[in-house]
Amino acid sequence: MIEVIGQGAIQSPVYALKGPKMIVKDHAPNFPLKHAHKDMKLASDMAKAANVEFSVMDKAEELFRGARSDEELNVADLDFSAVFEKVHKDSEG
Repeated sequence: MIEVIGQGAIQSPVYALKGPKMIVKDHAPNFPLKHAHKDMKLASDMAKAANVEFSVMDKAEELFRGARSDEELNVADLDFSAVFEKVHKDSEG
């Protein structure tokens, strides 16, 4: 999957850096999830205040908030890519 995405139109330098690390659960912080969540929350709040439709960001903020507050996962101080662990956890049921 990483190879396919890495060669397609959605390929990006961030994905090339984070994708392989996410697979092996290497979330050494370059930019902590808690800071990424803070930025998303700020953008979401600004969009709401300006009456701008921002539902994709709202969903991302909700996901990051869930990952940040999940005490079992304890990923708030890890890299923002650790949000993947919340997606994985929630997908397992």
